[in-house]
Amino acid sequence: IIVNGQLKKGVTSKDIILYIISKLTPSGGTGFFIEYSGSTINGLTMEERMTICNMSIELGARGGLIAPDATTFEYLKDREFAPKGEDLEKKLAWWKTVYSEPYSVFDKECEFNAFVMGPMVTYGTNPGMGVSIFGRIPNGNSHFTAEESKELEKSLNYMGFNQGEKMLGKKIDYVFIGSCTNGRIEDLRLAASIIKGRKK
Repeated sequence: IIVNGQLKKGVTSKDIILYIISKLTPSGGTGFFIEYSGSTINGLTMEERMTICNMSIELGARGGLIAPDATTFEYLKDREFAPKGEDLEKKLAWWKTVYSEPYSVFDKECEFNAFVMGPMVTYGTNPGMGVSIFGRIPNGNSHFTAEESKELEKSLNYMGFNQGEKMLGKKIDYVFIGSCTNGRIEDLRLAASIIKGRKK
């Protein structure tokens, strides 16, 4: 999976992977081990990369990886269980060879433009039911199979939503901060920066 382009303000790594899942469906990665690459992926922090790789399972994939680079090596430097001294130099030399060659042939390739991604939210009951906060809940009659339309209807009934509704303006009942892949320290710092000075 290749992601290129500049992310808009407010779009995080969780939004990237939710966008991908919304396009490929929760079973889109079944039978695959996914490698993520592209300029957008290369610009992510290690924590952001971990979020994307961790959520590969939500695509149905066996796992996800991002080739090691300077960001990876800097992250590992001086960590408690990382190699030290000469041993580190040997490991670095090997780690720098662990990537897919430019002429590699993949079973499937998908490319996405980061610029079109917005902050994502799920309107239903699985991570494939994702849409930008600026978008609308899809109409199940448009491009869904009969089974998908039935699942959509069931999910929307559970959520109290309707097809075609805008996401912006919906009341937020509860916010749980720090769950699963949004439990990274940078996610908590981002949440704290928004909450700071406001009523909590």
